[in-house]
Amino acid sequence: MIRMKTTENISIAGYPFIIESDAYYELGKYLNEVRNSFSSNPSGDEIVADIEERIAELLAEKCPKGMTVNISTIKEIIERIGLPSELAEEDPKNEDSVVSEDSNKEYRQNRKLFRNIDERVLGGVCAGLGTYFNIDKVIFRLIFMAVFIIGLFEADDALFLIAALAYICMWIAMPAARTVEEKCSMKGKPMDLKEFGSKGLNLKKELNDAAQAPAVRTLASIGSILIGSILLIGGISVMIGCVFIPSMPELLGKGIVRVYGMADEILSLKAVETIIMEPAFWQFILVIAGIIGVWGIYNGIMLLFKMKPHKGRPGLILFILWLISIIALCAWTTHFILANDLFLTIFD
Repeated sequence: MIRMKTTENISIAGYPFIIESDAYYELGKYLNEVRNSFSSNPSGDEIVADIEERIAELLAEKCPKGMTVNISTIKEIIERIGLPSELAEEDPKNEDSVVSEDSNKEYRQNRKLFRNIDERVLGGVCAGLGTYFNIDKVIFRLIFMAVFIIGLFEADDALFLIAALAYICMWIAMPAARTVEEKCSMKGKPMDLKEFGSKGLNLKKELNDAAQAPAVRTLASIGSILIGSILLIGGISVMIGCVFIPSMPELLGKGIVRVYGMADEILSLKAVETIIMEPAFWQFILVIAGIIGVWGIYNGIMLLFKMKPHKGRPGLILFILWLISIIALCAWTTHFILANDLFLTIFD
């Protein structure tokens, strides 16, 4: 007989979790021990709040939304954070752990410089500098923006280039605070944590992070609207133009093309003249142009309304059909020239 474990719905530092009963008991026991260890500390509540936040962040990493927290996960997190007795050994009066009332009495150890990607606009450089120096990140953003604008509008290419290169170099040199340990080191939280090995630059991850930055997403949204509008208008225009394609042999026969001064050069070649007067030739052109028009309308709508591509990949199918139609046109043209002995007339 299989015995199902009961679960509890809890909230830690604002994070909701589903946790098994034995894990819930173990976590409650641990938090009570932590509170007792810091009960005599005047800033114990703040330290306990930091520890609870760290537990919540670790649980969020290990147990994505919908997963149940088990006791093995709780024991692993306790081991990573440390036992209450070890945490209590931290001297809260140490000059590196306690800050003045002007800094809201936040307990901080020596901070490490990271890019703060949780509060980023582009790469998190300014947010990271603000966190490291305990200064509002907006100040750093205003400094960079002022230098960029002065360099741009004062036509000082050197100043603009220096500012851009400085930001890019800091983006590359400053690692992103992704793990909970790195975020704690960035903020200087008063916890003795196990250090993970430093990671090198992951270009793919950096590009993905950059793509998710608010500023980049805003520019991408504007770009999608512009490109989508161009594709949609272009696609509709092509489809309207397709209405006139079946009449092209008749229009050419009446000499309308001569208005553009092209007929004397084009129609002087018997082969070309014969081909462009064939209705079949323009039927191929109609298919090719029609596919381009449908493709433009489809992609324009997808970009404008931010729709997800269909699983059947209609865009890829349209592209393949377009290539097939071009190959078919080339094959028909070659066959028509050979069948009508027009090859030699091309060189007349």
